[in-house]
Amino acid sequence: MIDESKRIKIIFAEVLKQLLISLIMSQKELAAILEVPPTTVNAWVTGRALPRPELIEKINNYFKIDIRSEVNKRMATQNKNNVVDLRTLLLAGNIVYGGRELDESTKNKIVKILDVLIE
Repeated sequence: MIDESKRIKIIFAEVLKQLLISLIMSQKELAAILEVPPTTVNAWVTGRALPRPELIEKINNYFKIDIRSEVNKRMATQNKNNVVDLRTLLLAGNIVYGGRELDESTKNKIVKILDVLIE
């Protein structure tokens, strides 16, 4: 079975490839926009690496999407019986509680609390 981090990379790669195809954009063009080497974008598109958070934000802004949410949706639909790993969802996605979006610090605290409760 493929581990969770590899699954995230693969699904991210699929989403990014589809975005590039839909805009008829090359990896080199995206690299120039994001000011990274083309080899970096190639590593993302082939599922070997993930962008740093600030680059994910640039990708979101450029494509006007939330790529993390798209990755999470695809992961959820790929899981058997629609089982979603809560840790992955909390750490990778935009989570809203009571109408308020949780920041990274709050999500990390929730994960720590759950780790203690579930041990």
